[in-house]
Amino acid sequence: MAWAALPHFVTHTWKTDNGLPQSTATAVLQTQDGYLWVGTYNGLTRFDGVRFVVFDNNNTPELEDKGITALFEDGDGVLWIGHSSGEVTCHKNGRLRKKRFALPGEEVQLRRLGKMNTETSGCSMIQVCCRVCEMDSC
Repeated sequence: MAWAALPHFVTHTWKTDNGLPQSTATAVLQTQDGYLWVGTYNGLTRFDGVRFVVFDNNNTPELEDKGITALFEDGDGVLWIGHSSGEVTCHKNGRLRKKRFALPGEEVQLRRLGKMNTETSGCSMIQVCCRVCEMDSC
Protein backbone atom coordinates (compact mmCIF):
# COMPACT_ATOMS: atom_id res chain seq x y z
CA MET A 1 0.00 0.00 0.00
CA ALA A 2 1.43 3.38 -0.96
CA TRP A 3 1.88 6.05 1.74
CA ALA A 4 -0.24 8.44 -0.35
CA ALA A 5 -3.17 6.11 0.20
CA LEU A 6 -3.00 6.73 3.98
CA PRO A 7 -4.05 10.39 4.27
CA HIS A 8 -5.23 10.16 7.91
CA PHE A 9 -1.82 9.34 9.38
CA VAL A 10 0.64 12.00 10.48
CA THR A 11 4.28 11.34 11.22
CA HIS A 12 6.27 13.41 13.69
CA THR A 13 9.96 13.06 14.42
CA TRP A 14 11.24 14.19 17.80
CA LYS A 15 14.91 14.69 18.56
CA THR A 16 17.08 16.31 21.20
CA ASP A 17 16.03 19.74 19.89
CA ASN A 18 12.46 18.86 20.92
CA GLY A 19 13.40 17.74 24.44
CA LEU A 20 14.57 14.14 24.17
CA PRO A 21 17.79 13.43 26.10
CA GLN A 22 19.05 11.42 23.11
CA SER A 23 17.71 10.89 19.58
CA THR A 24 17.84 7.09 19.80
CA ALA A 25 14.98 5.46 21.68
CA THR A 26 15.70 2.13 23.40
CA ALA A 27 12.14 1.58 24.69
CA VAL A 28 8.74 3.22 24.09
CA LEU A 29 5.52 2.64 26.02
CA GLN A 30 2.17 4.41 26.33
CA THR A 31 0.75 3.97 29.83
CA GLN A 32 -2.90 3.73 30.84
CA ASP A 33 -2.91 7.40 31.86
CA GLY A 34 -2.06 8.42 28.28
CA TYR A 35 1.58 9.41 28.74
CA LEU A 36 4.13 8.24 26.19
CA TRP A 37 7.33 7.12 27.93
CA VAL A 38 10.57 7.01 25.93
CA GLY A 39 13.70 5.33 27.26
CA THR A 40 17.14 6.28 25.96
CA TYR A 41 20.70 5.64 27.11
CA ASN A 42 20.66 9.19 28.51
CA GLY A 43 17.49 8.97 30.58
CA LEU A 44 13.74 8.48 30.65
CA THR A 45 11.29 10.93 29.11
CA ARG A 46 7.55 11.37 29.67
CA PHE A 47 5.64 12.97 26.80
CA ASP A 48 2.13 14.36 27.23
CA GLY A 49 1.58 15.18 23.56
CA VAL A 50 2.98 18.70 23.89
CA ARG A 51 6.18 18.63 25.91
CA PHE A 52 8.82 16.24 27.21
CA VAL A 53 9.80 15.87 30.87
CA VAL A 54 13.22 14.24 31.28
CA PHE A 55 14.13 12.03 34.23
CA ASP A 56 17.82 11.19 34.57
CA ASN A 57 20.47 10.78 37.25
CA ASN A 58 20.97 14.57 37.39
CA ASN A 59 17.42 15.41 38.48
CA THR A 60 16.14 12.04 39.76
CA PRO A 61 18.42 10.31 42.31
CA GLU A 62 16.45 7.05 42.01
CA LEU A 63 17.70 6.72 38.42
CA GLU A 64 21.38 6.10 39.21
CA ASP A 65 21.74 4.41 35.83
CA LYS A 66 20.33 6.67 33.13
CA GLY A 67 20.59 3.91 30.49
CA ILE A 68 16.98 2.78 29.99
CA THR A 69 16.61 -0.52 28.14
CA ALA A 70 13.04 -1.67 28.88
CA LEU A 71 9.63 -0.30 29.90
CA PHE A 72 6.62 -2.26 31.13
CA GLU A 73 3.32 -1.30 32.76
CA ASP A 74 1.64 -3.86 34.99
CA GLY A 75 -2.09 -4.29 35.58
CA ASP A 76 -1.98 -1.93 38.58
CA GLY A 77 -0.61 0.91 36.45
CA VAL A 78 2.93 0.64 37.84
CA LEU A 79 5.61 1.58 35.32
CA TRP A 80 8.63 -0.76 35.54
CA ILE A 81 11.87 0.63 34.10
CA GLY A 82 14.79 -1.63 33.15
CA HIS A 83 18.32 -0.19 33.10
CA SER A 84 21.46 -1.20 31.24
CA SER A 85 23.13 -1.96 34.61
CA GLY A 86 20.50 -4.57 35.49
CA GLU A 87 18.68 -2.29 37.91
CA VAL A 88 14.93 -1.92 37.82
CA THR A 89 13.05 1.18 38.93
CA CYS A 90 9.31 1.35 39.45
CA HIS A 91 7.13 4.45 39.08
CA LYS A 92 3.86 4.61 40.98
CA ASN A 93 1.79 7.62 42.05
CA GLY A 94 4.51 10.02 40.88
CA ARG A 95 7.26 8.34 42.91
CA LEU A 96 10.23 6.29 41.75
CA ARG A 97 11.77 3.39 43.70
CA LYS A 98 14.89 1.39 42.89
CA LYS A 99 14.74 -2.41 42.78
CA ARG A 100 17.52 -4.92 42.22
CA PHE A 101 16.75 -8.10 40.29
CA ALA A 102 19.83 -8.57 38.11
CA LEU A 103 23.52 -8.79 38.65
CA PRO A 104 25.62 -5.98 37.15
CA GLY A 105 25.77 -6.35 33.39
CA GLU A 106 22.81 -8.74 33.10
CA GLU A 107 20.16 -7.81 30.57
CA VAL A 108 16.71 -6.91 31.91
CA GLN A 109 13.60 -7.71 29.89
CA LEU A 110 10.28 -6.56 31.31
CA ARG A 111 7.17 -8.38 30.16
CA ARG A 112 4.16 -10.29 31.38
CA LEU A 113 5.10 -13.93 31.22
CA GLY A 114 1.64 -15.18 32.16
CA LYS A 115 0.74 -18.01 34.48
CA MET A 116 3.87 -19.42 36.10
CA ASN A 117 2.23 -21.58 38.80
CA THR A 118 -0.85 -21.50 41.01
CA GLU A 119 0.67 -18.97 43.45
CA THR A 120 1.61 -16.46 40.73
CA SER A 121 -1.27 -16.85 38.31
CA GLY A 122 -1.19 -13.92 35.90
CA CYS A 123 1.18 -11.79 37.96
CA SER A 124 3.89 -9.68 36.40
CA MET A 125 7.25 -11.34 36.12
CA ILE A 126 10.63 -10.05 35.11
CA GLN A 127 13.06 -11.91 32.91
CA VAL A 128 16.72 -11.28 33.73
CA CYS A 129 19.17 -12.99 31.41
CA CYS A 130 18.35 -16.65 31.99
CA ARG A 131 16.37 -16.29 35.24
CA VAL A 132 12.79 -15.27 35.95
CA CYS A 133 11.92 -13.23 39.05
CA GLU A 134 8.50 -12.28 40.38
CA MET A 135 7.92 -8.55 40.69
CA ASP A 136 6.86 -7.49 44.13
CA SER A 137 4.92 -4.31 44.74
CA CYS A 138 6.39 -0.93 43.93
